[in-house]
Amino acid sequence: LLKFAVGSAGLQANFRKNGATDPNPANHLYAPLLATFQEYLQQLRDLGYAPRVEALFWLQGENDTGSDASLY
Repeated sequence: LLKFAVGSAGLQANFRKNGATDPNPANHLYAPLLATFQEYLQQLRDLGYAPRVEALFWLQGENDTGSDASLY
């Protein structure tokens, strides 16, 4: 289980691959999410494991409540 967690982040504002809407680029989290997982996977490889990603679990809080679903 590999974890990446950020409080007060929304899908549209922070996690879209291209075009996150948060005006602060430091809050665009798609690239850091991928980099973190690549780092985790490399650490496992360095320990002699052969990790394989089989699933992704996403838990979204209330930050996107009321957002227009068509934006996703």
